Amino acid sequence: PDHADFFSRFITKVQRQSGMLQSHPALIAFLLSVRNENDAEVKDDIRQNLQSRKAYQRELQLFETDYDRFKDNVQPELVMDLLSNYIENIARRTALNQISDLDSIIKEVTACVEMLKRNLYKDSILANQEEEQDAADQKHI
Repeated sequence: PDHADFFSRFITKVQRQSGMLQSHPALIAFLLSVRNENDAEVKDDIRQNLQSRKAYQRELQLFETDYDRFKDNVQPELVMDLLSNYIENIARRTALNQISDLDSIIKEVTACVEMLKRNLYKDSILANQEEEQDAADQKHI
């Protein structure tokens, strides 16, 4: 993926995580049980670790992101928070149903991220990416 492209990196991350979930389907339920742990002895430690993890994931996702690709009124940090909350909601929903169709979930997430990209990136960036994709497609013909 283009490492400066926020959305491509996010989709790649989701695809890698889905591969891990396919190999270990009980992982979502386990992680959610940890997140919802209420034992006073470990609750604060877990919350601190989760906050640290979330901050690290945010920093990692935004690292080397080309902020100039976004429209002027867009705050990539808020986009990251929005996507993180969206993924957490899907994880909760998936854990309740167990992983019935991970491929359809990945398609849903990818479609959502692509929609955000089309609406939050500058038109000139999208046009350049489309031209690059067309040129790459022509090489394969």
